[in-house]
Amino acid sequence: MSATKLPPFPVNQNIRLMCFDGGGILGYFTAIMLRQLCEKDSGFLGKQTVSAFAGTSIGSLISFLLAKEETPRDLIMSGELENIFHNSLLYSNRLNPIDGWLSFWGITAWSGQADMNAFLDAHFGDMKLGELNNRVLITTFSYGNSSGENQWFERIFRNFPSETHDYVGDSDWLVKDVAFGAVSPATLRPVQNWLSDGGMTAMSPDLSSLAQVIDSPLGNSAKVTMAVAKCLTRLEELLKLFANPPKDFSIANLMKGVNSSPPKLNNQHLEELHQANLVEKTDLVQIQELVAVMEQNVGKSGSDATRVQREFENELALIRALAKHRDFPAEKLTQLETAMTGLEQGLTRLVDLLKRLKTVSLDDLEATIQNLIPDLFHHATHSLKGNINDMARQVTELAGIQRLNRIEMFSLGVGQQTPGYFTENFNFGWLPFMTLPTNITQKCYAPPTFNLLYSPTTNDISYMASLFLPDDRYFRLNPQVVGFPVPSVIPATYMARFDFLKEYYLKSIRDQFNSGVKPEEIQAAVQWLTAHNWCEPLPHP
Repeated sequence: MSATKLPPFPVNQNIRLMCFDGGGILGYFTAIMLRQLCEKDSGFLGKQTVSAFAGTSIGSLISFLLAKEETPRDLIMSGELENIFHNSLLYSNRLNPIDGWLSFWGITAWSGQADMNAFLDAHFGDMKLGELNNRVLITTFSYGNSSGENQWFERIFRNFPSETHDYVGDSDWLVKDVAFGAVSPATLRPVQNWLSDGGMTAMSPDLSSLAQVIDSPLGNSAKVTMAVAKCLTRLEELLKLFANPPKDFSIANLMKGVNSSPPKLNNQHLEELHQANLVEKTDLVQIQELVAVMEQNVGKSGSDATRVQREFENELALIRALAKHRDFPAEKLTQLETAMTGLEQGLTRLVDLLKRLKTVSLDDLEATIQNLIPDLFHHATHSLKGNINDMARQVTELAGIQRLNRIEMFSLGVGQQTPGYFTENFNFGWLPFMTLPTNITQKCYAPPTFNLLYSPTTNDISYMASLFLPDDRYFRLNPQVVGFPVPSVIPATYMARFDFLKEYYLKSIRDQFNSGVKPEEIQAAVQWLTAHNWCEPLPHP
């Protein structure tokens, strides 16, 4: 397997999510809105301006197409994004004439499997998710590929790791395989790779993508407890080394003791806390001076000294991080602050000793350190260790909240006047459910009068997302102007198989956009993007 080239979300940086609703052929409305926004602002969708693209159904295809580009706006300004909706292969069933003929009798799928695969091959070839230039969060619906009850579930693909999971398996999927499933409701195309349209559960990816991003980077409380305990144990080891130095005490031996620890110990235990945006990097002059003195007196390469520096930084950062959270009870907070103060004072005195290393005798140095350590050792280890579980639990809870507070979301709809719709209301029954004969292995059997429940309510999802992202961190652009003569999503997408109807619908969608969308609606979106610096590249991590 090949790991993704895309990193996790950077630490201490806002996360910009751009989300695209599903809507079949009405995705053309989204493409037009993107073109308008690009024309209004030359920085919109420039290189590295979005943290991740999220999509459901046709929104997944839009996400993939944009994520493929280094500069996504180029795809829009060239007109290519809008042109894909004029491509007959998107909804046709003509590459396999027999399959196309049988589809009229409900024996094979209404839209052609070969047609859609040819379309995706032309755009993505054998590109893998991990080879895309931008992060994606793709909502699909999985039929489980396993036995037992309740094997159907929402399946979200991502091409970048979190702090707890590398998602290499997702990154090795071919884009075309995920895209086929993502844009193929069970009543429209055959089920391929056990995947179907994510609109089976939600036509908007706003909440599903949000859930993926706030997935706690610290894992469960037990894992954090172990990390905190290990870090404090390491602190205890260092302090004991200071308190009971060997007879031939020297900086070289001190560093040797540090280097005898397992390599992964170095800078490991606080890595998750850094990722969770809980730890501010310490920049103590004393630490820098300590490293300089070590390098001067030991005569070793800077790598060893740097390692010792990071050990001290880790211990200080842990105590600082835990002490600054006011959710701790007052008495625990006092203990933490006392430990932090004692540790800093102790290191300061140690640095002073190191500076005078050439003039202080070995006996004086050892005696002074032994007098210095007891109080520091007591506050920085014993009082802290009694509260490890409480610390770990609260750090875990704070991690998800702090991640959520860094998310901004720009959500685009498809302009449909109806906020929710139901396949059962259209009574498609035997005609569209052509997956039965062609997908025996899916065990998806149904009688001719079968009605598939399909009720995405995008307005509800948008409302809930806005509650999770207050303080103007959520913007929804979805002028609901598309209506007659364009049918609702399901019938419009079915009828788009016929080129003359598809072109008629596309023209109607553009006309309704031009006549129904108010300039101030687009301008409000531009103002929000500008106010939140979305048209500027994200800071380099």
